[in-house]
Amino acid sequence: MDTEDPADKVFLDDWYRALNEPGYNPNAPVALAVNGTRPKEEQDEPPPNRFAAQVIRRSALRSIPPIEPLIDGILSRRATAVLVGSYGSGKTFLALALACAVGTGRDWLGRAVKRCPVLYIVGEGAAGLDARITAWEQAWNAGQPIDDGDVIFVVRPGSIASPHTWADILAFAIAHGVGLIILDTLSSLGPDVDETKDAATITRRMADLADAIDGTVLLVHHPGWSDDGRTRGGYQWEANTDEVLVLHGTAKSPELRLERKKVKDGEAGPPILLRRKAAHGSCVIEGVAAQERAQAVANNAEAIARAVFGDGTFTRAQLRDALVERMSVSATTAYEYINGLSRDGLLRAVTGRGRNTQYRMEGRRP
Repeated sequence: MDTEDPADKVFLDDWYRALNEPGYNPNAPVALAVNGTRPKEEQDEPPPNRFAAQVIRRSALRSIPPIEPLIDGILSRRATAVLVGSYGSGKTFLALALACAVGTGRDWLGRAVKRCPVLYIVGEGAAGLDARITAWEQAWNAGQPIDDGDVIFVVRPGSIASPHTWADILAFAIAHGVGLIILDTLSSLGPDVDETKDAATITRRMADLADAIDGTVLLVHHPGWSDDGRTRGGYQWEANTDEVLVLHGTAKSPELRLERKKVKDGEAGPPILLRRKAAHGSCVIEGVAAQERAQAVANNAEAIARAVFGDGTFTRAQLRDALVERMSVSATTAYEYINGLSRDGLLRAVTGRGRNTQYRMEGRRP
């Protein structure tokens, strides 16, 4: 990320200065970014001491607003957050659902929401957005269209590698009273961003933006290449943000699990079981009761075992591999499902001993 251009430096200096001054004018940073200079009457003024402006006395800490939920148990107000999810898992469907819930004030899967205008910034184009929003409106908003001022979309702005883009976002958000900004996704909004080297800079700009709007900034990102439980790129994506949400799942299975991996203050709470469901010409994200999920998983594991092995015999390792491949789960999770089949009397040892024991599927669930 190149910030060595003199105009960029002037912009950054003045943006951070402006954020700390009373009567902040959101249009000023944009003008400075374009012109690259301060008004003539300001050029002779000594540069402000930004460090001194950030000093907070002990007594002043009491006036800082406490952490409040934006979506109860999911996302906080006045925070920066990252939502991580694999390709095809449904992370954009989830992000859109959160945006629509906040913009309309509708509870999200039974969780209370603090209503505020939402700015949803998309890097991959507008194709498909109408169908996805319509599906949410049909499923959760009684078929009523979302008002234009509740959720505002911006499609393919300038790269977030540029400070000018952040100035434009800031000016627009303040002008429209936005309380939640969603950036979807890092790779599409910042194709020239180095996911490792630029992580600290982007997360700092997210924090400055959240402070300026007195709201929340959520970045949608992809997971690591070998670990779907962490963000791709530098560790700063998780270390430097207030909250981290991880959507576990794949394109192969509709069953999802939302983990609140990091919460700066408060309890993370247990994972939330979700399902990606085809509906109204698109997809929606719905909640799943733990008991229902357990039964669905058990039925799926049984169906796979019967489809792959029929009336034949197999080892636990062979059944494990079949479940891993078709259910997109880890070997450890696959063995949990196998143990469940045994407890339910559906798996019977036929011949052999130890690892060479041959099993056969027995009976069926009612």
